[in-house]
Amino acid sequence: MKHFGERWLSSASNAFILHSTTYLYIAEDQQSNITGFACFKETGTFGPMGGSLTHRKKRIGELLFLTCFNQLKKLGHDKVLIEQAGPIEFYEKTCGAIISHPLA
Repeated sequence: MKHFGERWLSSASNAFILHSTTYLYIAEDQQSNITGFACFKETGTFGPMGGSLTHRKKRIGELLFLTCFNQLKKLGHDKVLIEQAGPIEFYEKTCGAIISHPLA
């Protein structure tokens, strides 16, 4: 996880410590290097998600997000709260996300 920065590592760690129903998906390359990760909670909250800089533009984030999104659908959610979303355009394009509570 060293390639993802301290903020992502801290956020992912807190998700597991604070929420026992957190799921983690990890993407690896052929050499077993982590290329991306995504977390979600059974409560319908998605995030954090991160991708390594060397593997950007390879649709790994899209695959991770859609995998989590589909799992949340199977759990019965028809809406998902995306925490710490950025870049917002990624989520708008991938699933038609809208900002429900913009911050001023």
